[in-house]
Amino acid sequence: MRAIFVFFGGQRQWARLALALAQGAPVPLLDEPTTFLDPAHAISVLELVRKQARAGKTVVVVLHDHMLAGQYSDTRAVMNNGEVIARGTPKEALRKDILAAAYGIDVEIWDDPFSDAPRHRFPRCAQGLEHSKDEHQRPQFGVRSQRL
Repeated sequence: MRAIFVFFGGQRQWARLALALAQGAPVPLLDEPTTFLDPAHAISVLELVRKQARAGKTVVVVLHDHMLAGQYSDTRAVMNNGEVIARGTPKEALRKDILAAAYGIDVEIWDDPFSDAPRHRFPRCAQGLEHSKDEHQRPQFGVRSQRL
């Protein structure tokens, strides 16, 4: 058995996820569980979370990749400056006006024809837009996954 600090980034994330789920918390809180993971492993993590939700467990996942969040969540909250500015299904919370307010730039939204999850892109960054360097001032996306 190796100490967790000798694992690589992705291995460390899997170890943290295993620890979080093994603790038996009534509502596990997973903060950026897909960080350092390649796309296949990130999807594996979210499939594992979805399996927990289908078993009737509530799992709270914080993700900045809101396209993945929209694909794997049933309820999402969009936060800006520490306040929830939208809450609902991915289609309700991932709207052009909400993301434009959260990021301060133009955004295009469409429904993915395969998953029906909302997708987006930022066509260009607003000129002169000053983004806060303070992590707490950046938009945050919280996802609560239940029976999917």
